[in-house]
Amino acid sequence: MHGDLSDYNDLMYTAIERSLHIYLESVEPKEEKTLMLKKLLKIGELAKATNESIPTIRFWTQEGLLRVAELSKGGYQMYHPDMIERIKQIRSLQKDKRLTIEELKKTVI
Repeated sequence: MHGDLSDYNDLMYTAIERSLHIYLESVEPKEEKTLMLKKLLKIGELAKATNESIPTIRFWTQEGLLRVAELSKGGYQMYHPDMIERIKQIRSLQKDKRLTIEELKKTVI
């Protein structure tokens, strides 16, 4: 009744190892996606990089002047670094030409 279990154990270890390998591949982000996530900025990082307030960035986003690249798993709005230049452009147009939000929408977008 109590025969040799080495074949059974080998089979079980192989199955567990394969399952673990498949699981780890599915939870590890791909290198390209990881690099993209590193490039995206949270709203606070964007505010700091542009010397603008978070409420200003939220308002401009709601008005369609800024685009959210994606939402993180935690629900953070992530912005592409290109939005830094867009914010500088918006602020410059507001100061120099005194454009309204509606005029900015026509100019910036």
